[in-house]
Amino acid sequence: MRYVLLVLLFSLVIFTLPACSQNGLFDDTISTIEVQDEESGETIERIRDEAFINDLTMELENANTTSIANIDLPHPDYRVIFLNEDNPILELGYYLEDKNFSGISGRFVDMNEGLHYGVDMELPIQE
Repeated sequence: MRYVLLVLLFSLVIFTLPACSQNGLFDDTISTIEVQDEESGETIERIRDEAFINDLTMELENANTTSIANIDLPHPDYRVIFLNEDNPILELGYYLEDKNFSGISGRFVDMNEGLHYGVDMELPIQE
């Protein structure tokens, strides 16, 4: 009986650990999100809404990801730079429309790491 309980407890721990995993993207607090046109590099928006920033960073931290390292994909529409004060913390690509790569649907990609994030939150930008 003890053996069965031990196996059940071990199984429960093993199956719940992946649900607690995070992507480990933001060690610092994000104060601003700068959105730049991918082609020109021109800044088109600076997002300072703390609630929006917290929601987006939490979504990205907890998102499902898939590798895009070996996929020929179109350039993102925008470059999104997450800043702590004026210090860049992370740079991601952003598509205006959801993209589906390997079963993960979302708008954000990390071209340097070769990852697509399953986050479909829209950025509050004026096109």
